[in-house]
Amino acid sequence: MDPLKEMTRGHNMAMDPTLQMVRLAACGVLLVRRIRRNRQRRQEEMQRVAVIPRAPRLMRTRISIDGMSDSTCRKRYRLNRDQLFSLYEILKDELEPKELMHIELPGMTKMLSCLQYLASGSFQNTAADLGGIDQSTFSNLLNCFLIVLRGKYQDYIGFPSTSKGWRDIKLGFFKLGGIPNVLGAIDCTHMEIKAPSQDAEAYLNRELFYSLNVQMVCDADMRIMNVLAGFPGSAHDSFILANSSIARDFQDGQFPDGWLLGDSGYPLRPWLMTPYRTTPGAAHESYNKAHQRARSVIDRTFSLLKMRFRCLNKSEGPLQFEPDRVVLMIKACVILHNMAVGCGQLEDDESEEEEDGHRHPEVPVIDNDKVEELGADVRERIIRQYFADVDSD
Repeated sequence: MDPLKEMTRGHNMAMDPTLQMVRLAACGVLLVRRIRRNRQRRQEEMQRVAVIPRAPRLMRTRISIDGMSDSTCRKRYRLNRDQLFSLYEILKDELEPKELMHIELPGMTKMLSCLQYLASGSFQNTAADLGGIDQSTFSNLLNCFLIVLRGKYQDYIGFPSTSKGWRDIKLGFFKLGGIPNVLGAIDCTHMEIKAPSQDAEAYLNRELFYSLNVQMVCDADMRIMNVLAGFPGSAHDSFILANSSIARDFQDGQFPDGWLLGDSGYPLRPWLMTPYRTTPGAAHESYNKAHQRARSVIDRTFSLLKMRFRCLNKSEGPLQFEPDRVVLMIKACVILHNMAVGCGQLEDDESEEEEDGHRHPEVPVIDNDKVEELGADVRERIIRQYFADVDSD
């Protein structure tokens, strides 16, 4: 029963004026209450329609290595669990979200997804773990990761800064081939890329695919000590060396007593030993075999690097990035490679600058014939001191 109707019923009937005023006042109070209740009900209904649940801060998929075995970690990310956690601790301040954005990924997920791409060379595998992230978004994520890791270059790649470090390297190479005072093995390798948007013809190499020709120096344990990336595929190995800081530093006496080992594509120098093109005697042939045993570690290093990080492997197809991005990827893979071989952080010479890949003016040298003659003298001295017994047998 509606009290308002009851109160107003029979208002046409005669009644006491005072009673009639009381009834009308009561009706007014009830009417105001009803209006307020209806208004409140409408507001509540509008709020239920307008309020949309907030999306979670993070995307629905997070990659985690909790409970993952070392073998699975190495297979997927090329590092064991402890190394992955150590790398995350080093990078987390720059990888973790700076703002509370619901579309942001946690730093560990960013790192693991980028490592998986570098290891597999497949965006599809990475996208599946990220729950359907699109390629453009992942490309931006990868670029940020590469830049962050690039800032740690000097911590993982460099020549020894102590006499003991150099002695260890010399001993390692002597065990490989019996050649003394070897400071490293040097060579170049091609990394296939798509045709660049600028100066594409410069990147077309002799095998008729587009590439970067990347120079590296490694020790006897396949740890990479120097990387010069950025030269186009048409650049010859000897040209890259001549325009590198290594050539300048050797000429300026910045390296300890010793030499690098290079193949016959390099010129003979007092600090760069190459094999004999012809072997006039057994000692020279023995030297060439020893040279090959020691120098081949750089070939094995290239193979291991490209096997670990399939993004650099030609069999996976050309890298679909411009050269500058590929340079970042190469250096990131080298850093991770050095971690994988178990060398960790190194104490680098603070005065040494990382190669930037830009072309420098050709190294000013005295007459090349004279330099090669000096190199030949050094090589003959090595044969007399370490391989002469072969001829006497």
